[in-house]
Amino acid sequence: ATGVATPVEWTVTNNLAPVTLTGEGGPLASTKVLTPTINQGELHTYEVVVPAGTTKLSVSIGNTSDRGADLDLYVRNAAGTIVAQSADGDSEEAVSITNPAPGTYTVEVDGYTVAAGGTTYDYRDAVFSPALGSLAVTSPSVSLATGQSTTITGTVTALMAPEAGRQLSGVMVVRSAQGAILGQSVVLIGSVTP
Repeated sequence: ATGVATPVEWTVTNNLAPVTLTGEGGPLASTKVLTPTINQGELHTYEVVVPAGTTKLSVSIGNTSDRGADLDLYVRNAAGTIVAQSADGDSEEAVSITNPAPGTYTVEVDGYTVAAGGTTYDYRDAVFSPALGSLAVTSPSVSLATGQSTTITGTVTALMAPEAGRQLSGVMVVRSAQGAILGQSVVLIGSVTP
């Protein structure tokens, strides 16, 4: 329900050297997830509205059915200027823009190299804003030996429902005591009731 803290938990296992870790939450995101098909030379475009107060815009593509495909990712601001891009020799591309200016952004996915018949790919954009709600971690820091596991607890509080065709999500990040990101988990919120 809107404004109600809902409990969540994660199991974290340390497969590396002994470490002290902390879970970290943040604002929720309005997220769009698609699995379209693109052909050689084709350009897919998606509009993403970024309201005032947005802390981050993240866009990613990948997981193509044609493992040899090369897709490129570009993000343009309302003026049409490329403000982020990821274009290397594969299809696993991602960009993040911190504190983006409000406006309508255009995401472009370029089918740079695609086999005949096309390829499917996973598309995800996320607009993070405290106005949507938050994911809070309630567990303290914990030290783990190699092979040990722990449970990290937290809450998700949605302050509003997402727009049609989108869903709310949050990200829990696991950091070492030195600040290095050790892993992360995405929480998808199925529905929000008033």
